[in-house]
Amino acid sequence: MKPKFIMMLIIGTLILSGCTKLVSLPESTDEQGEIEALKASFKKEMQDLKINQVITIGKLSKKVAALNENLEETLDEHAAMKNKSEILELAVFGKIKKDDDLYNDIKQDGSVYKVYTEGTDYLEDGIVCVIEVLDQNGKTIWRNIWEGIDVSEVASHSPITIVGKTIYIVVDGELIAMEKESGRILWRCDQVGYSFQSPLVGNDGTIYTIGQYAPYFTAVSHDGKLKWQLISDDMYGIEQLGVCNDYLVVNQKGDILLFDKDGNKLK
Repeated sequence: MKPKFIMMLIIGTLILSGCTKLVSLPESTDEQGEIEALKASFKKEMQDLKINQVITIGKLSKKVAALNENLEETLDEHAAMKNKSEILELAVFGKIKKDDDLYNDIKQDGSVYKVYTEGTDYLEDGIVCVIEVLDQNGKTIWRNIWEGIDVSEVASHSPITIVGKTIYIVVDGELIAMEKESGRILWRCDQVGYSFQSPLVGNDGTIYTIGQYAPYFTAVSHDGKLKWQLISDDMYGIEQLGVCNDYLVVNQKGDILLFDKDGNKLK
């Protein structure tokens, strides 16, 4: 091969090699720019994401704080309502008595008023209910006795209520009014239900009783005449009855119901 030809081949090879480098250089620069652009875009997106996360966390923190504040206010309101409810129940119903305290003796004007029963389910003649009044020396002033009361799961008699010169009691489903001084029976009103709570007397002299079974709610005038009764099954489960101003308040298994003095349920 001639030297001139060889020289020309070498020069051609170098030129081609240089052209290749010149052509490939711009392509490498573009790729690097795209990579840098992607990095910058990714970095910005990450920054934006962090900012959004901070904003979201801030909003959630505010919501949680507001919920906690509302919860505290709700708990405070609930505690206040419960306190008011307890005060209302105490004012209307009086102190809730335990079964052991239900028939405690009543001491008034130097006398002791006792109500008790005698007999068990083994006696053929039934239970005997006794009201006995003793003086301060323990001597019996007077005594009333009711015999032949059937033994059952219902209350044989209620505690007594003393208003003025009159004693009220429910014995074997019958409301009885007696003179306080002598025990003389003033009047009777039967079929008022078996009551475990003392009769209540309103400002107008009306006597109210509740029964374990129908009738659940009874109003009797001051002279012993039946005014009205409530026998609705909706009243089953009455636990307490109270008189408050012009209203009757009923505790029915924890639900407080309000009635007017004609026995109409109020909303």
